[in-house]
Amino acid sequence: MLVGYSGTGKQGKVYRYYVCKKTLEKPKGCEKKRVGKDFIEDLVISECRRLLSDENIDRIAKEVVAVGNTDKDISNLKRLQKLLADNERKHENAVNFILDCDTESLRKTLGEKVLTLENEHKELEKQIAIEETPFAKISENSIRFFLTSLKKGNINDIKYRRMLINIFVNKIYLYDDKATITFNSGDKPVTIEDELLFELEKREVPSKVLDMVDNGPPSV
Repeated sequence: MLVGYSGTGKQGKVYRYYVCKKTLEKPKGCEKKRVGKDFIEDLVISECRRLLSDENIDRIAKEVVAVGNTDKDISNLKRLQKLLADNERKHENAVNFILDCDTESLRKTLGEKVLTLENEHKELEKQIAIEETPFAKISENSIRFFLTSLKKGNINDIKYRRMLINIFVNKIYLYDDKATITFNSGDKPVTIEDELLFELEKREVPSKVLDMVDNGPPSV
C-alpha cells in the first residue's frame, strides 16, 4: 500500500511522493522506491483520458443503460417484507394475549411491547417504500453528453483530475520500472513501461524529509 509523503529540498522546494507504507513504519521495511506524485498522477490521468475515445464513450453509454434496464436486486426487499410479516404476527399475538390477560403488570409490559412493534412496523414500511422506488432511467445520449464533456476537461483542475480517477480507476500496481492500471470500465489492465525509475532518478531528490502526510495520498 502506497501513501502520500512530502519532503523539503536544500533550497526549500517541497517534493511530494508516494511511498510504501512499510517504509514509514520501518526505514528498510520495503524495497519499493518512492515515486514522484506529479509524475505518476499525470501518467494515470493521461491513461484515463485515453479511455474517452468516441468508440469507448459509445460502448460505455450502451453498457450503463443495459445495466440500468436489468432487473433490480429484490433480495433486500424480500428480507424487509419478511420482517414486516413477522412484526405483524408478533403484534397480533401480543394484542390477543393482552385481551386474555388478567395480570396488570404483564398487561403493561405487553402494552410497551406492542408500542415497540408498532414503531418497528412504521420504520419497516418506510424502508420497503424506498426499496420499491423505481430506478431513474438514463438515456444513452445523456451518458454520451456527460462523457464527452468529461473528455474536454482541464487536466490541471484538481476537481477534474479527482473525478477522472474516481470514475475510471480501480487499482494501480506500481513497480520500479512500470505501472499497471486496472479500470472500472472492465477494460483489460493497462501496463505502462516507460522506464519510470529512470525518469524519477533524473529529478532532484531532497536531502532530508521534513513532513509526512498521514494515511492517504496527497490531494488527488
